[in-house]
Order: sequence, then structure tokens, then C-alpha cells
Amino acid sequence: MFHPVQSAKITDFKDYKLVVPCVSVGNVAQLTTDLLISTEKMELVGHLYDQCFLPLVCNSAFSHTKEALSTSAEVYWSCERQMVVAQLRAPIAKGQEKRFVKLLLDWMKEACFSELVVLTSTYAHERLDHQITSGSSCRFITSPSSPHYRHFIQELGWKLLEERQSINSNELFLPGAGAAKTMYEQCLASGIAVVVLVKFTSQGDNGGDAEVLADYMNHWLMVKQVRAMTVLAWHCLM
Repeated sequence: MFHPVQSAKITDFKDYKLVVPCVSVGNVAQLTTDLLISTEKMELVGHLYDQCFLPLVCNSAFSHTKEALSTSAEVYWSCERQMVVAQLRAPIAKGQEKRFVKLLLDWMKEACFSELVVLTSTYAHERLDHQITSGSSCRFITSPSSPHYRHFIQELGWKLLEERQSINSNELFLPGAGAAKTMYEQCLASGIAVVVLVKFTSQGDNGGDAEVLADYMNHWLMVKQVRAMTVLAWHCLM
């Protein structure tokens, strides 16, 4: 699934974190990922290609030259942060979600990534009363056995996404969050370390939501402080 570009300086991602945004409400995860790529000045090292991705070619978010183009799924790299980012700019094709997740996890195992970080958003109008008054519009999901679990709650003061009561048990409730739930559950089943970061949001101008989610992530990963206008293409919105 991963195809490196000819100029790539690295294709060995052993012990790197892999960050993947879900196509979700307001495209918040994609916008957050653009902020991360731009702020950290990440280098394009390849593309993800498979039938599960809807085809897309568009102007680059990071350059105004006519030669610079973006595709459905691009892979960026930061040596300083030991981080690889797979930016998804198009939805997964209908009926291809399970295939996408399987290919992604197979690539993670093959490349020996240390952990998967999933970014996503979910509908704000589906919140419960205590979620509205909690003071934070972000939540995290990870296994209680994860080494991050206690750190997130005790040191960062983060809130675990509350489960919802279903017919027979409690379950994750993530309407509008794309493939996030499938990715999380398949990671647990495969023994892959995973953290999901979630932003409650609504459709609209979601640049501010992206900054909130990026700052939320920064508290853990300690990347550089992000600002919306660091993404060159965002200037076109002014």
C-alpha cells in the first residue's frame, strides 16, 4: 500500500509513531493534520495507494506552485519528532473500510511502527448533558492497559470518551467519526498500541476546531505550537 517517492530520505519507520486522520465531521482531523505537517515542516516521503481510496488530485496545501499537487493519501515524515503522518484527503470508498484498516495495520506491522495515533471528530449535538458542561470538547480513547492511560488522566487531566449503553453492553459511540471505531477495535484485536483523539464539533468553518485538537495533541506529543495561518492554503480563506 505504501509507495515511497524517489526523493524520500527514509523508508524505515521502526519505532516511529504513525498519525492517521479519519475523514469525519467538519474534516477536523484533516485540518489538524495539515497544521501538524506545516508547523513541523514535514517532508513528503510517499503515498498510500489502493482501490479503497477514492481518487483525488488537487493543489497542494503547502505550496502555490503549479507543479505541487496533493493526492488522496500522502505520507509525511519528521525525524525530529520520530513521527510519520498519513494525510487522507478523500473518503474511503463505500464498502472498503475494513479493507483499508487491514491494509493500514499490515503496513504498521511490516514497518514496525511503535504506535497508531488516530485523529477524528464526532457530532457535538450528540453529546450528553455532562459532556456539554465538562469544560472540554475533546476526549481520548485507549486501552486501560496502555502506558498512556494513567498519564492522560492524572497528569494531563484528559477525559476518557464516555461509553453509551446499548442493548446488551456499553459501547463506543462515535457518530460521524469515520473509521475511528473500526481502527481502534482492530488495533486492540491485533495487539497494536493505539490512541484515538476525538473532538466534538459541528459542520461549518472548522479551522478553530482543528487548532483546538492540535493543541490537545500537543499537550501529549509536545510538538511545536500551531497556528492556523501556518498552512499556506488557509490564506485563501481570508
